[in-house]
Amino acid sequence: MKTKILFIAILLQIITLSLINAQQMVDVNRWVSPVVGDFTTIPANKGTDAQITGWGYTNKIFQYKAYLTKPAGNNVAVVNRWEMPFCKDFILIAEHEITDQQMTSWGYKNKEFVFYAYKTKPASGAFVAVSRWINALPAGSSCKD
Repeated sequence: MKTKILFIAILLQIITLSLINAQQMVDVNRWVSPVVGDFTTIPANKGTDAQITGWGYTNKIFQYKAYLTKPAGNNVAVVNRWEMPFCKDFILIAEHEITDQQMTSWGYKNKEFVFYAYKTKPASGAFVAVSRWINALPAGSSCKD
C-alpha cells in the first residue's frame, strides 16, 4: 500500500512539473488580405476564424506553432505585430531585426506582442526556419514592404 501511495505521489509530482514547464503555444496562420490581396500572418489568438473572415480575410493556411510563453535561454526574441494604417494591414517583426524608431519612421504604428521565437535554430528539437518575403506589390504602393 505504501509503495502504491509513493508511486502515485511521484507520478502526480511529475505531471505537475510537466504542466508547469509546458510551453503555451499558438497556431500561426496565413490569410489573404482583403486590402492588398497578398498573404498576411495572423496568430490564432488574434481573432476567431469567424471574426477574421468577417474582416474580409480568406484562404486560411496553417504555417507553424509559436511560443506564447518565453522559452529558456538567450536565443529567444519577442515577435511584435506592427500596423500599417495606410493599407489597414500589419507585419510581424522580431525585436532584434529592426528598431522601433525605424518602424515608426516608415509609418508603422500600434506595436503589439504576438509571440516568442528563436533567433537561430536550436541544436536540438524539431524546429523549422520561418522566413519573411518581401511582397510583390507594385512600386509606389503605400502597402509595399
